[in-house]
This record gives sequence, structure tokens and C-alpha cells, in this order.
Amino acid sequence: MKPDNQHCIQMEQVHDWVQLPFSIDVLRASHTPSSENISSKVSGVYQLQGTTEEILWKCPRDLNISGTFTIHCTENTDAISVIINDKRSFSITGNSSRSFTFYQIKKVAIEGLTASTFSSGKYELTLHFQSPTIQALLSSCFISDKNGKPSSLLCLTTSASTNQKHIKKASILLRGFVTIFIQRNEEFIPLTLPIQYKTTVNMYVPEDAYIHTEIAKVKVDPVIIPSCPEDALSYLYINITGKVDIETIIKTTRIIPGTIINKPR
Repeated sequence: MKPDNQHCIQMEQVHDWVQLPFSIDVLRASHTPSSENISSKVSGVYQLQGTTEEILWKCPRDLNISGTFTIHCTENTDAISVIINDKRSFSITGNSSRSFTFYQIKKVAIEGLTASTFSSGKYELTLHFQSPTIQALLSSCFISDKNGKPSSLLCLTTSASTNQKHIKKASILLRGFVTIFIQRNEEFIPLTLPIQYKTTVNMYVPEDAYIHTEIAKVKVDPVIIPSCPEDALSYLYINITGKVDIETIIKTTRIIPGTIINKPR
């Protein structure tokens, strides 16, 4: 056959193939921001007339507050009642002062006992409360590079001979990083963690063949495991799953007979 009637085609022949599932677990302990002990003082003056109730202070949110309430009467024609959490706690008469220690206070008010009551003076509250613990939420999680930018896992392959002819032990090493954004209140905090996975598989590798790998169907599932109330730690658990396609390939050239036909214009 004339050389002009022979055509070379580059081809790849697959001699062995296997698909390996993988699962990578990442567990990270993180500090749970504990509640803070906060103290505050509220003071003011009052003027009470008749049996009208006057609210001196009311808790703006659902907080666990304790402290001390002190009232000083500078002018008083009749007794007045001090009402804590909608319950009459004590009364005060004349130009005197009284203090009251309380727990889990929600509201402080005063009220005259008769229609002719007139009272004026000043008051002070010393409040102690704990700020609520900040709960962490997961915003997003993905495979990334070490700087937290979206990327893909790196797959490194090496092979070693075995006692069987053309059978080699292929070592598969997956490396990379996973980045997760944790939301605390309005703040988004990035956290980048290294990941690594190694496995081996026996492959048929004839002469002139090489091992080719591809990573597919990667899925990242993060979850925060909350701590016990007395524990200052919470746990971040991330599960990365996917599959690795492994092939042994030989590049060959096939000669195909044929004739080039020039089509008329």
C-alpha cells in the first residue's frame, strides 16, 4: 500500500480501571464564647400622685438579671408600694429609704395607696446580668487552597512493583484544604483546614503504561456539634466524600488505510 493511503491516529488504550470511593473526616474543637458578667446602674427621680402606677424600669429583653433596688423618699404624704415583677414587695412611708435585693427581675414600679398620695424622691438600680452565649451558624463550606480561595483536591500517584508480573501497587494521595465560614451574629469568620487522604490499590500496569487518576463527585458536609452547658468547647465536624477514577493507559499509534478524497467546490 502506498504511504499516501496510510493514516496515523493517536489513541489511548485502557488496560485496567477501578473507581475508589473516599471519605475524609475533619474534627476541630473550637472555643465557645461564654456569656459575660455585666453590671449596670440605672438611676432617676420620680413624682407620684394618687394610685397611678409608675414604671421605673423594665427589662428590655429576656435576660437573667439580679441586683439591688434602692428608693429614697424626700417628700411623702402617704405610704407607697414598691412592685417587683407585678407583685407588691414592700411599702415605704415618710421621708425614708429602703433597699431590696432581687433575682430574675423583669420590672420595677411604684404605686400610691390612696387617691391623696403624693410622693417624690429618687431611686437607683444596680443590675447584674449575663450576656447570652453567641451561637455559631455555618454559612458555607468548600474545597479551597491554603488562602481560602475555591480550588480542587490534588491527587498524587506513585507505584511500586509487586511479586506478580505487570501488577503494581498504586499509592493514591489526596491533598488540599477545606474552608468553612462560621457566622456569629453579623460576623462571618473564615476557617481553613488542611485535609489529606491516602489509599493503595493493585493495578495491572503493562510496559509503557502509566497510571491516570481523576477525582469526581466531591461533596462537603459540615456540622457543628454543640457542647454541654458546662463545657467551654464546641466541635466542628466536616465530612468530605467523593470518588477517584484510576486507569492504566498506554498511548499507541494506529495506521489506518484510506484515501483522501478532495470534494469539488
